[in-house]
Amino acid sequence: GGSKEPDPDLCGIHGRNKRHYCEKCESLVCRQCHSVDGVSKDHEILYSNEVCQTIRGNLVDSPWKLRSRLENKLTVLEGILEDLDDVTEVSTDDVRKHFQCLYNELKAAEDAMMKEIGDLKTETADKISAAKENLADIGIPEENEYYKKI
Repeated sequence: GGSKEPDPDLCGIHGRNKRHYCEKCESLVCRQCHSVDGVSKDHEILYSNEVCQTIRGNLVDSPWKLRSRLENKLTVLEGILEDLDDVTEVSTDDVRKHFQCLYNELKAAEDAMMKEIGDLKTETADKISAAKENLADIGIPEENEYYKKI
């Protein structure tokens, strides 16, 4: 047949029932482990009435302790949410200010380019006018006038 699994209620060393609760180990041990052999001298045994009182106290206090812990966690999360709102608001403002600065810089660059184009147009028109006047001053007739004379 198959191998038999060990009985969890029996001590693996002594084969006796584990009826004594060791607070340090947080587990059950047999009488021989904590009193006779000295194998585990460090056991801190609680007797059944003490164990029952401890467990009962934990069970009674647990829902309120859990609720308190959950309320504390909720308070922390609400604080995080408030911080997130503040950071988001500051970040949004920073992004808007940054893009406004970029827009202002681009607008200034556009205005400067448009002025430069206007200045070049005016300068070119002035040069063309001056060239026409120079041609008139040197007395070169227009092409149609030249051919009429010939």
